[in-house]
Amino acid sequence: MALKQLSPTDVLLGKPLEQAVYNADGHLLLNKGSVLDDPGAKQKLLAMGHKEVLAGAATATSVASAPRADQLREPVFALVQQQR
Repeated sequence: MALKQLSPTDVLLGKPLEQAVYNADGHLLLNKGSVLDDPGAKQKLLAMGHKEVLAGAATATSVASAPRADQLREPVFALVQQQR
């Protein structure tokens, strides 16, 4: 999986995400369809969030070093909400 930094148009407040969002290490942060309503949360997500891009657009080394889907853990934000 090749990852690319999120852009502001990738995260629209009150709208479902069109793609899953990962951190730079490939760990799932938010699932596709998640909705953010807080501007502060959006800024944090833009700072650390990445989206998957087509493998053809990435180099062979970045694809080889990216984690496989079965290596991804539970979304970080879901874990935080479970602690509340």
